[in-house]
Formats: sequence, structure tokens, C-alpha cells
Amino acid sequence: MFDWLDKLREKPESMRFKVAILAAFAVTFVIFLIWLSILTLRFEGSIGKDGETASETISPLSVFRKNISQVFKNGIDDIKNIKDNLESIDYEAIDSNGSQ
Repeated sequence: MFDWLDKLREKPESMRFKVAILAAFAVTFVIFLIWLSILTLRFEGSIGKDGETASETISPLSVFRKNISQVFKNGIDDIKNIKDNLESIDYEAIDSNGSQ
């Protein structure tokens, strides 16, 4: 990381400015997502949809963790499906029919 910062210091000021703006937007976006997840819990009130109290509701962090793990699981499954599909293709038949 420090090597990357040293390389960034050698770049022109316009490039450093762009990197600073992007980093600021990224941090702001993360803070906004955290705020939004907390805000949705606040609007649910002290009693949830199923009659559970506020202490029984799921924390935003656990929901976020669950959703991220589901995204990675789905991504891995998709990659496996693509790999299986690519392995099932008969490339020799395509090459003999497609070559001119």
C-alpha cells in the first residue's frame, strides 16, 4: 500500500486529485449505506413485522453479511455452471464445421 502511495505521489497533480475524489466518494458511499441500513430499522418501529421486539430484530450488519455471502455463493455457482458449459462444448465439431 505504501509503495502504491509513493507511486501516486510521483503522478501529476490532476491524477492525484482524481484519486482523492474517488476515494472520498467511496468512503461517503459506504457511510451512506450504513446510515441507510440503520435508518430502515428505525422506520420499522419498536415492533417488527412478525410482532418481535426491537431487541429480537436482525442487525443490519448480519443482514449485510448474509447478503454478501449469498452474492459470493451465487457467483461461485455461476462460474461453475459456465465452466461445465464450456467443458461440454465439442470444439472439434465446431472447428470442422466452421473452418473454411
